[in-house]
Amino acid sequence: MTNQILIRTFGHKYGPPPDDAHVVFDARHIPNPHSLAGMERLTGYDEAIEQFIRAQPASEELLGTIVQQVDPMLECLVTGRLDADTLVIAIGCKGGRQRSVCLARLCADLFHYLLSTRQLQLSVALHHRDLAHDLHLELAKGDHAYAYAC
Repeated sequence: MTNQILIRTFGHKYGPPPDDAHVVFDARHIPNPHSLAGMERLTGYDEAIEQFIRAQPASEELLGTIVQQVDPMLECLVTGRLDADTLVIAIGCKGGRQRSVCLARLCADLFHYLLSTRQLQLSVALHHRDLAHDLHLELAKGDHAYAYAC
């Protein structure tokens, strides 16, 4: 089995962080785009959400913290000292649809770059626990709601 980094997103309002997480990060201190008109139904895969998240200084700080804390674990994963084939990183926000999903995508890009520059044979995967949680509510409103889920 190939060693991998798995980034799981979740919404705090739907339960605790995934119990298999090696490290958990909280994105609730980043301003919530859900409170802005026209952004309520968007997800962390939408360009408007990504632009909003990237514009927040707290987002850059959190991404830096994630890389700083996870970086030492990468070598442990590669050398087998982690006691697992998968390093699980959890990122949560209130609903698990916007901030955590966008940050997970940005982290995945950072880790892909970091792994390729170091020539480490690890894959990066995403899993969004609560991304589609309220999808049935959105569909009931008659709009063309969508979600991307892994």
